Amino acid sequence: MTKTITQLIWYLERKWKYSWWSCHPHYGSGRASAAATKVATLLVLVLFLWLVYISVWAATVDISSSSPSGLAFVDSNELPTFPATGSAIAQHQSTESEAIPFKTMISYETSSLPRGGNSNGSFITLSLPQFTRLERIFYRADTNRDGFLTQTELANYINQAVKDHLANAMKYNYQKYSQLDNDPRNGLVTWKEYVTHYFKKIGIPAITLDDVRDKSPAFTRLPKDFKVEIARLEASWSESANNSPDFVTVDEFLSLEHPEASPTRLLTLVTDVFSTFDLDGDGIIEKSEFETTYREAEGVDKVYKEDFHLIDTDNNEKITRLELMKYIDPRNIHHSQKDAKQILDVTDLDKDARMSLHEAIICGSYLIRSKLYDVVYRLHNPE
Repeated sequence: MTKTITQLIWYLERKWKYSWWSCHPHYGSGRASAAATKVATLLVLVLFLWLVYISVWAATVDISSSSPSGLAFVDSNELPTFPATGSAIAQHQSTESEAIPFKTMISYETSSLPRGGNSNGSFITLSLPQFTRLERIFYRADTNRDGFLTQTELANYINQAVKDHLANAMKYNYQKYSQLDNDPRNGLVTWKEYVTHYFKKIGIPAITLDDVRDKSPAFTRLPKDFKVEIARLEASWSESANNSPDFVTVDEFLSLEHPEASPTRLLTLVTDVFSTFDLDGDGIIEKSEFETTYREAEGVDKVYKEDFHLIDTDNNEKITRLELMKYIDPRNIHHSQKDAKQILDVTDLDKDARMSLHEAIICGSYLIRSKLYDVVYRLHNPE
């Protein structure tokens, strides 16, 4: 800032000294007087002090009394801090374009609400980037511009976000694969190359694969959450590296980075479901086989029983592999409809079957963990 002001003063001084009018016979000998230079410097100094005053005022002013929505700015130093968890690390990675340093927090007063607010009038706090992003998402999803989000609008927005994410994942998969293939560049991404990239990504570039393998002091000093993330990464690698435990192919890399976008992973899931429910092995799951499995087996996911009518698109009480694959595909609108219903169940405080921006901000701590706010994080970290 000081450097910029100095450059501005120098520019004005040169402008004064060497402009055509300062060299005019009626205005002196060709060089500006010292007094004129001091005046220009004083004006710049006054302007700088005024800008500083405005900046300080904007950072400290409380606008809650003049804003009908009850927004107030609070210094982040007054808020408690907590150690980052593994999920927080992943969330930061998935929204790194939004994860800018901030000095201001936004709080939303809930004591005046008829319902939905805390009884002690506490604040629901969002960071300024989170608030800005949530507001932007709300208006993008509000396609009819009525100031409310219905279940249909929520489902359509989430579904489009899922489709865009999967399209980008497949589009840039090879490009990222090639960037990681550098030690040596042999057309394969090794475990060492991937781990080195991952450590840089989460902010611990000094840790090496040897540190992890040998449980070195540098590794043992890491927070527990980082160790959990590394263990999770090793499990994901083992599940994706089908050809060799030492490297992944470009298709396996897609399954590793974006399992929700991998056709191979989708086919594997379909095969697992059929091995559970297709009791006679004829390649078709009949409704009676569903009922028998749920009656006799334990620990079977009941979602298939609940959604049988959604999977059986031709209503013949039989499920084919193609029908099941279309149902499991994250781009299927029924997934987004379920997400939209869950969001409204939490955020529709006045029970009018829609969500206002007021309600969205009040329930911000819930929404920032939903697919509406961060579809990438939720797809990679399902509840």
